[in-house]
Order: sequence, then structure tokens, then C-alpha cells
Amino acid sequence: DHLLQSSSLFNDTTSISFSYIEILGTYLNDCLGPNDSTHSSDEAVAIGETLDGRIVVRNVSSHVVQSADELATLVERAKSLRSTAATEKNATSSRSHGIAIITCKDKQTSIEGVLYVIDLAGSERSADTKEHD
Repeated sequence: DHLLQSSSLFNDTTSISFSYIEILGTYLNDCLGPNDSTHSSDEAVAIGETLDGRIVVRNVSSHVVQSADELATLVERAKSLRSTAATEKNATSSRSHGIAIITCKDKQTSIEGVLYVIDLAGSERSADTKEHD
């Protein structure tokens, strides 16, 4: 939070957008998208790669953010919608992988950068059970 609060990213010359997807097995979910499950296969969230090696995510909502607080609110909302389940060590262990996508674009030059932050699903090692506190 402090890093973003003191950042000069939020200004008149930079556009910042945020997306968040969940990967649960072979299922991809837009955690900030519309809450209807009537997407056809043509509208489903999909991850791919361009011929020049760039990663692309199709059919995912993108939210323009104006401040660090607005970004933090979206992150918390997306995290709250991830699939979780109780384990012996953790009451809310994530069962899915989460990918936060932060896109920064210079409005004057159209130069764009994308940061992918990945939160892997929880796993409990056999050596890390309730008997081994």
C-alpha cells in the first residue's frame, strides 16, 4: 500500500487499468467481470500468446483506476471472490491460482507496460500438518 501511495504512477499522463482472473483446473474466471455464467465458448476468458511472444488475455474485464485506494479496493474485491476451502492448517486456503494484471499506459506516447502478479493456490505439505506445529 505505501509503495503505491507514494508512487507517481497516478497522474494525468498515465492510464492504469486492473484485471484479475482465477484459474481453477482448466476453468478461467474473471473475478471482476459480470456475475453471469451464461458465457458462450466464444466469450469465455482465454489466455494465449502472440507470434512475437506477448501474453494476451481475452474476454476479461479491465477497470481504469485513478488512485492507489481504488486499486486496493479492486484487489480486495477480486481476492474475496477466489475459490477457497478449509484445510487442517488454514480455514480459507485458496484452491485456485489468481493472476492480477496491472497495465500502465503513457497517454502521450502510447507506450504500455503490463505487470502480472501471480498468487498460487495453497498447498499443504505433509510435513506441515496440524501435528507439526
